[in-house]
Amino acid sequence: MKKWMKVLAVVLCLCFLQTPVMEGVTSVTEVQAAVKKGLKKEKGKYYYYVRGRKVKNTWKSVKIKNKKTHKKVTYRFYFGKNGAAYKGGSKWGEPYLAIKTIKGKKYGFDKYSHMVKGDYVSKGKFWCFNSRTGKYDAKRTQKLRSASKEHSSAAVLFALIGSPRKRTAVDGCYGDGQEYQLDYANYRVGTFVSRATGQETVIEVVSK
Repeated sequence: MKKWMKVLAVVLCLCFLQTPVMEGVTSVTEVQAAVKKGLKKEKGKYYYYVRGRKVKNTWKSVKIKNKKTHKKVTYRFYFGKNGAAYKGGSKWGEPYLAIKTIKGKKYGFDKYSHMVKGDYVSKGKFWCFNSRTGKYDAKRTQKLRSASKEHSSAAVLFALIGSPRKRTAVDGCYGDGQEYQLDYANYRVGTFVSRATGQETVIEVVSK
């Protein structure tokens, strides 16, 4: 009887030694799940993670679903020396671009950190970027800024930027005549048509 009890005790000890202790142990699956990857928004700024580490001083192209069309669109981001993507903003409800120089070339970034292409208005001034590469186009920028000065002929500006998507008559107190708001893809143009001369002039350009 005693011999049988000793054998049972040995078997129980062996079973106890072979049972893994789970308390305080993190599985490989849990560790992998905790590793960040891809684009992340943290405290209002965007970062990009590769194997849990932020990328720095580099470009990244990311496909993001458009909330309106539900189609995925590829946007370019640039992540600076601290890992945060360059980012524009908004003041008094009017968005503005962050203009950054990267390897000797200027680029613009909107409030979502997307690199922009085409014609934009930021803080009341035109900024133009190559429609393919996004590089700053100084020559076109200068032309549009000159043509959009207050009291300039609206016809000169229209020759450069084309017809608006929408033209709306608005109430104003600019003078004896009619004010208009012209909507373009990335900005608006305010104009005034004099009742006396019929001439249309530029009042302002604003971002949207």
